[in-house]
Amino acid sequence: MIMDSPLARARPEFNPYVDNGGTVIAISGKDFCLLGGDTRISQDYNILSRTTSKITQLTRTAAIATSGMLADIVKFHKLILARIKNYEYKMHKEPSLEALSFLVSKELYMKRFMPYYTFNLVGGLDSEGRGAVFSYDAVGSFDPVSYTHLTLPTICSV
Repeated sequence: MIMDSPLARARPEFNPYVDNGGTVIAISGKDFCLLGGDTRISQDYNILSRTTSKITQLTRTAAIATSGMLADIVKFHKLILARIKNYEYKMHKEPSLEALSFLVSKELYMKRFMPYYTFNLVGGLDSEGRGAVFSYDAVGSFDPVSYTHLTLPTICSV
């Protein structure tokens, strides 16, 4: 088969990622942090679910909100929860928000060559009781921000 033939050009390329869309937001203040997100999972023009949460409680004072590919969201949230349980078992206490922010960054960075198709916000109360939000890209780079939102396919920081 010649590579310039119409059949060769019409073959779809392999893409392991699916964009299930979604929006998550986070706002922090002097003594609070608020995470929110939609519950719709879609693919192309199909709505797969209207009741799927994109937010997971990590500790008593911290949570993660994620938009992106649903399979990667579920896997990543389970991985972070397992790492937190391991931390609690070894240290006999919950990890601080600062420790969680580095944990999420490290776990994302470890998959940098085939990254999770997730865009994450970690928010909660820090060790001094102040609200804090951390915004991540797909490979673990993060910034502390006071408010932000992630919308797929466009990612914006306010």
